[in-house]
Amino acid sequence: MQNTQMRWEKKLSESLNKLNDIELAYPTQANEVFAKFPRHMIENLNTNGYEMNDEDFEGNAVRLVTAWNTQQKDIDHLLETIQKNN
Repeated sequence: MQNTQMRWEKKLSESLNKLNDIELAYPTQANEVFAKFPRHMIENLNTNGYEMNDEDFEGNAVRLVTAWNTQQKDIDHLLETIQKNN
């Protein structure tokens, strides 16, 4: 189970790191990915049903968490939403 979870974290982290407007705030070492998002992306994600807590990093970063029940479709949908609204 843990290997699958780490795979989603790695995929999420690596995919976010490839996007021009997003910067990883810390190296991904566990089930949390900390990334700095532009304000418009945070607002777009919130509008699209995600609850992005942007209180850290002066409102420019969020904490994304994978869990034991995270599925590939969850990661893919988030990444597609980010790219569509970029």
